[in-house]
Amino acid sequence: MHLHLHQHPSIPFNDVKGTCLEPSEIHEGAVSNMYHFCVKYGLSQVWEYMWNRWYCPEQWKLWARSVSLEIPVLKLTMVVESLWRVLKHCDLSNFNRLGLDLVTYIILTKTLPHVRNQIRIILSGFCPGRGNAITEWQKDFRTSWLNLS
Repeated sequence: MHLHLHQHPSIPFNDVKGTCLEPSEIHEGAVSNMYHFCVKYGLSQVWEYMWNRWYCPEQWKLWARSVSLEIPVLKLTMVVESLWRVLKHCDLSNFNRLGLDLVTYIILTKTLPHVRNQIRIILSGFCPGRGNAITEWQKDFRTSWLNLS
């Protein structure tokens, strides 16, 4: 399964030709490998679980790197661990043995707005430390200002 996670169409095999597989070929090979492993060791229930939760096409899209054209750098655990670190050290550090209701409230009122803001910044293309591009009316105003000065 570890090999199946890391296979990607842009990463060639270690052969003379530098053979690369298509995403569909990677999925087909991974399913075949897992199926034959489960058949060899008589693990019918494991195969059923692996197919339903990991290898069916709908689930495959969620975890396999071969689905996207770019090679992802981050792993999901890195993002989750970072979120938990922020939650633990920033938002929950003042409390001891807090209840589930308080944790839920803190996540909804403190952590979630911060995460939403970060996602908004990333999706808008804004780069911290760099000013926003000036608008057309600002360009016109600047031109008029320079002409009048």
